[in-house]
Amino acid sequence: MRRQVKSNVIQGKPIKDGVWDIKPPQSVRSLQLNRYYHGVVVNIFANELGYENEEMHELLKYQFLREEKTIGDKEITITKSTAKLTNKEFIDYCKKIQTLAASYDIYIPDSNEADYDQIANYYKRD
Repeated sequence: MRRQVKSNVIQGKPIKDGVWDIKPPQSVRSLQLNRYYHGVVVNIFANELGYENEEMHELLKYQFLREEKTIGDKEITITKSTAKLTNKEFIDYCKKIQTLAASYDIYIPDSNEADYDQIANYYKRD
C-alpha cells in the first residue's frame, strides 16, 4: 500500500498550497499488445500496402491519434505517442486500424488469434 501511495503522489498535481490532486496511475499498454501491434497490425498493413513498418506506424498515428494544438497564435498538428495509451485506448486504436484495413480488403487478425511467428515469417523482407 505504501508503494502505491508513493506512486500516486508522484503522479499527483498540486492544486494550491498543501492540497494535491492525486490520481491512480494509468496502466500503459502491455508488452504483449506492443508485440501484437508491431508484429501483426503494422507488419501486415505495411506489407500489403507497400510501406516500411515505421512509415506505416507514423501514418496510422496521424490517421487516428492526431490532435490540433495552439501554440501562441499558431495551430499545429501533433500525434499522440502510442506508448502513452492505456491498454483500453490501445485496443480501441487497433480496432480502428482493423476497420481501415478491412476497407482495403486486408485482414488483420485479433491479438488472440494471431500467430506472431508465422506472420513475421510470411512478411519477412529480404
